[in-house]
Amino acid sequence: MYYIIKKSDKRCYGTADCNAVVPETYELVEDDKYIDNPHDYVLRDGALVYDPPKEVEK
Repeated sequence: MYYIIKKSDKRCYGTADCNAVVPETYELVEDDKYIDNPHDYVLRDGALVYDPPKEVEK
C-alpha cells in the first residue's frame, strides 16, 4: 500500500494501490501494513505514526 504524504505537515492525505505520480508538494511512502483511516497518521522518522488531527475549538 502506498500512502500520500503532504511534505509541509507530514500528514497522510490518501492512499494508492500502486506507485503513482503525485504533485511535488506531496511524497509517496510505501508500507506493508494496511491502515483503516490514513488521515489520522503522520510520517515521523520514516514510519507512519497515529496522531489524529486536533479539533479546533470555537
